[in-house]
Amino acid sequence: MVNLYTIVMSFREGTYIAQVEADGLREALEKWPAQLNIDEVEGLTNVGYGELSRLIATATDNPSRLVGLRSVWYTDILVDGELMGLNIVKTAH
Repeated sequence: MVNLYTIVMSFREGTYIAQVEADGLREALEKWPAQLNIDEVEGLTNVGYGELSRLIATATDNPSRLVGLRSVWYTDILVDGELMGLNIVKTAH
């Protein structure tokens, strides 16, 4: 079953939101970088974008489920030497 996931990214003092349709959490996270417009993300370089895509594709850890919440996860990634925080929410259609 395809679900809608909302991904809220915090990076270098900016907050960016995108949505992807996917069968599961891992697939949503893997599809998400394609939704990013590098020109709109302050401080994200082409090299950093490539690093982000590679790190997500090869990650062995799953995002952490947030305690006390349903269908909400968090993970962070080091991109271009900066911490990128990702909140992922499984959103009802």
